[in-house]
Amino acid sequence: MLKVPESRQRMVMMSSEIITRLSFLDRDPVYQHEKPYEIISGIAPSGWQSNCKFSSVANIAIKDCRKSRSSFTLDSCGFEYVDWPASSDFDFNVFQSQNRFDAAGLVERYLLETMALAQARFCAEKVICIDWRVRWHQSECC
Repeated sequence: MLKVPESRQRMVMMSSEIITRLSFLDRDPVYQHEKPYEIISGIAPSGWQSNCKFSSVANIAIKDCRKSRSSFTLDSCGFEYVDWPASSDFDFNVFQSQNRFDAAGLVERYLLETMALAQARFCAEKVICIDWRVRWHQSECC
């Protein structure tokens, strides 16, 4: 199930967990014959095309697992933490500038490096990035 935090939501911190509202991809019968998709493009007239339908669920507990990174392995949990210093200087100010080509170049370099890391880690013949997001830490949340 795809879990997507709602934008600009209010989160309540309780000890080492956050209680929040999340959106989940619905089990729509249309997905039996048409896979869920999102196309995000600055080129397309609408900029955003999707057949995804979501439902919002309140009171979801999210625990901070960063202090126990070694407990999470790909085989047991479906994900793992990888510490990896990117060679690109990921300066978030470039995303707020008017020059979208600077931001696009920065993201492209980062994604190419990330795909190379995944290809080496999994001995993959080919790696394709199908989705990415840039997120900023919001100090009022955490």
